[in-house]
Amino acid sequence: DIPVSFQSGAEVLQSFYLKADELTAAEKETINDNASVFIRGNSSGSGGGGIGGNGFIKLGMSAPTGSLVIKKIVTDTDAGDWSFDFTLILNGEKQIVRLTKTEPTFIIDNLPIGTTYSVKEQEVNGFTLISSEHTEGTINGNMITATFKNAVLYTLPSTGGHGIKMYQIAGAFLLTAAGINIFLCLRKRQLKYTNDSE
Repeated sequence: DIPVSFQSGAEVLQSFYLKADELTAAEKETINDNASVFIRGNSSGSGGGGIGGNGFIKLGMSAPTGSLVIKKIVTDTDAGDWSFDFTLILNGEKQIVRLTKTEPTFIIDNLPIGTTYSVKEQEVNGFTLISSEHTEGTINGNMITATFKNAVLYTLPSTGGHGIKMYQIAGAFLLTAAGINIFLCLRKRQLKYTNDSE
């Protein structure tokens, strides 16, 4: 801020010239495109001099911004209701974002260019992360979408459950039956061989 001093009823003409050395052509272009002037704290009330007295006035272009979208995809249509929590860090500030089956996206607009971000999914029982993209980086003038794709994690019945126990019983029965069948066939051959010898 550069303060301007004046006396009541006097005409004020204030000029400023700011120069930055050793700037590249691209940096100069960025400054020219985004430079702004704020008028605030003006207490004069005569001749239109109260401009900015009730707050502030900004002259110039608004600084460019970008957007960040967090998107959740669950590939299984029969997964039922689900919810995932994400740790979102913007310029070092952390917050928690929750996405659900009915609200699978979260959008943040008007993020200043150059804002750093990081998005990390918290583990949820029963799901496995298949892929993720654009989970960290820097905000530019475009819309960035951090996408997380999950699938339902199917598991076999635990030991002692009815499912695996039935398979074990059936397998043991088949092996036993096969063993008995082989024994009877060998026994029959042996008896036949004995009878032929006599």
